[in-house]
Amino acid sequence: MLRLFAYVVILFGASCLGCAPTLAPMTTLDQDRARLSTILDRYPPIEQRITREFAAYLRSRLATAARFQRSTGRGSPEIIFVTASEPFALSVGSRYIIVSSQMVALLPIEAELAFVVAHEMAHQWLGHPALLDTDYRLHAGKQMERDADKTALGIMALAGYDPRAAQGALVQVYRLLSPSLADAQSHPELKERVGALDSALARSGWMPPGTLNRREYQRLRIALTELG
Repeated sequence: MLRLFAYVVILFGASCLGCAPTLAPMTTLDQDRARLSTILDRYPPIEQRITREFAAYLRSRLATAARFQRSTGRGSPEIIFVTASEPFALSVGSRYIIVSSQMVALLPIEAELAFVVAHEMAHQWLGHPALLDTDYRLHAGKQMERDADKTALGIMALAGYDPRAAQGALVQVYRLLSPSLADAQSHPELKERVGALDSALARSGWMPPGTLNRREYQRLRIALTELG
């Protein structure tokens, strides 16, 4: 399921990655694996110890907060880092979340990446259709993005991340991808999304501190840069 970062709307819409696997919502493990395989054929997974360990840590921390086992009955989604020159994050069914090396390069703070991944988890948790599905494009796509933002904010806070970093993540993404997001017509404007996050934070009564960054994330960013 293609979600938050609408650069992939154009990227995937043009090439289709074989077309069929990217258009239909995935409902079974075999379908999820087939779609994952199609994507990984184009974007090779980064199979380094540092990426595996960081992915496992982030998965455990966020998924525990999201209570995925209770909400979906399928366990938490696996996070996979891939090599790509484009910044994107996407979910495949309800079992996998893919994050590109360029997305990590775009986000200087770990809590910003946590929001990106939590947003994908939120889409899965809430049962939203894929971004390229007709149901998403024609029916309440913007509302789904708002709902995923709000849910991701709660996941971040429960996981011990500073949820204020969510705004920074959106600013970084929109600054780079605003033409694609505008063309997609499925995502609210940046000002609206940041304002909604401000309101949600104010109502929540959340107080700092929370994790913004750790040395492990900076090591991850350096390692991915060295891999090219």
